[in-house]
Amino acid sequence: MGYSQLSQDVFVLNFFNKQPGFYLELGCNDGTSNTNSNCLLLEENGWTGIGVDIGNIDVFNSHRKGRGIQADLTQTRIQDILDECKAPEIIDYFSYDVDDALKPSLESLSLEKYKFKLIHFEHNEYLTGDPLYTGLKQAGREKFINAGYELLVDNLIYLNNGAVEDWYVYPELVSQQQKIFLKDIYHADILSAYGYR
Repeated sequence: MGYSQLSQDVFVLNFFNKQPGFYLELGCNDGTSNTNSNCLLLEENGWTGIGVDIGNIDVFNSHRKGRGIQADLTQTRIQDILDECKAPEIIDYFSYDVDDALKPSLESLSLEKYKFKLIHFEHNEYLTGDPLYTGLKQAGREKFINAGYELLVDNLIYLNNGAVEDWYVYPELVSQQQKIFLKDIYHADILSAYGYR
């Protein structure tokens, strides 16, 4: 059992065959929630990485192995944070959940220096009446697909609210074992396999 809202963390562990990796978690909150953290379970399984949030990051830094960065992503570029932290240029998992900062952070996101094997991108399309989210699902798809990412799962639904999230992989960085895993999951129906519907 994981800590993520949509079992993202359980999926990530299985995708990487329970091998430790490096994560980037945008919108990590205080990093200790057992009901709303995409990377806490990963750390419990040997992962490390970077957690970023606009709020106070002291709790994250006192309880987690990864490095917590307090940043306003309407004013700070993601690449600058990765540069400052001397992150690896290939990052295993990118959890992208920044709510109000989604539009400016997506516009400034560079996908040239840093590559991500797996991305969970929360676009909150179900909130399309809110101008903060209008068109951001499509903007995300264009940005990631134009940079060589493949859309793995689209429009994941949370609690019948509507479309919340898209998942991407970078095919050139996916191992043969991971390709087999994805093929098996496709055949099993990825959504029902992880209890999403």
